[in-house]
Amino acid sequence: MASYAGPVITDPDEASHLGAEVGSNNTAELSAIWWGLYIMRALNLLGDDVEVTIYGDSEYAGKMANGSWKPKENKELVMLIRELWHMTLLKCGGLVWAHVRAHQGNYYNEMADELANRGVHIQEDHKSIDIDM
Repeated sequence: MASYAGPVITDPDEASHLGAEVGSNNTAELSAIWWGLYIMRALNLLGDDVEVTIYGDSEYAGKMANGSWKPKENKELVMLIRELWHMTLLKCGGLVWAHVRAHQGNYYNEMADELANRGVHIQEDHKSIDIDM
């Protein structure tokens, strides 16, 4: 297992900008979903026999990602995530989002919170990366 923390990129001139308009908990949760899907695809971790469940404590992010809710803001970011969600679904046996309650001792949710806190403190010294799909 690998983990990563980083800032939400809001500068459209950055190569790794996903469309976030502001750095917030919602854009961080949405960006994390995008990166998780991207990494699974990039590392060829998908296949017809692989069922993917993304767990998160943000009902907003999960329902935006899977298309259950309509975005009122960060529309570009949500569009990119939905596009990648669909492309990922075509490469695996199933893709769903499942809500977990925050701060209830779920190991992975607590780890995600720790990474989010680290990401908040990463400033302009982050490195841009090129995104190819």
